[in-house]
Amino acid sequence: MKRSPQLLWAVLALFGLGVTGCASSPDKAATDVVDTQVVLRQADALLHRDPRIEELMINEGQKCMKERGFEVHGPLPLIQTASVGEILARIGADLTVEKARDVGYGSNEFVPENSPLSSWSQEAKDAYFGTFRGAVVKASIMELGSIPADGCRTQALDRAFGSAPDGLFYAAFPSTLAEKAMNEANTHNADEIDRLAEKWQECMALRGETRFQSWVDTNIQALKNQSSLKELAVKDAECRQEIGFRQFWTEKFARQFAHEMKKHEKEVLAHQEIEKRALERAKP
Repeated sequence: MKRSPQLLWAVLALFGLGVTGCASSPDKAATDVVDTQVVLRQADALLHRDPRIEELMINEGQKCMKERGFEVHGPLPLIQTASVGEILARIGADLTVEKARDVGYGSNEFVPENSPLSSWSQEAKDAYFGTFRGAVVKASIMELGSIPADGCRTQALDRAFGSAPDGLFYAAFPSTLAEKAMNEANTHNADEIDRLAEKWQECMALRGETRFQSWVDTNIQALKNQSSLKELAVKDAECRQEIGFRQFWTEKFARQFAHEMKKHEKEVLAHQEIEKRALERAKP
């Protein structure tokens, strides 16, 4: 079963987990013994965006849009961050038997059918979001990607942080580091992942399900169907629980994240310094 690590990364890509910047080259496996819960708290602390800074970014984005003649409708698509739980959820580590019985592979979250922009023409939506995102791509900033220089998103980062590069670094670095840790954990534990997948296959076979080689295949199936696959989702969740799927990935992620934190200590300190300066700007 040598294809599961590669397929798992394909699923990560489908979920939007593209790794850039500090993930640009292969790293070595993390071997240090770590306290998983301590590292997870450190990861969540880095990934957590201070609400005052979030509000500052939103306000500056809205101000820019109004200056350009747009009435702001709903939240603007700022650069988002994620918690450790959300990152683990992207590989299916949040699938519990209770959730599977309730909604299959679907989400428990309520998504409103209508948005404030639902009555707008596509041309109007393109103009609105195009103004926010911008169109002229700026050169890569601190190896964490690039964003259009002429959009309100860039202007909001510039106003909130004193410079767009600092703002982009603050917004993108934590998730980039966490995604790199997950990528490296996947890459450097291929043999263990294969053995885990074999246990999962055996468990699923005992429940009469032999169509899939690993949870990767059911993850891909879930992207297409979600809540309509309750029976499969329950079997899958029971087997993930039986083989210790969430514990496995949590421990591998924590070990690799601790390694990345140590390796990128200068960037972590730079992130903290940018945050301090932004909090000063956020004061009334």
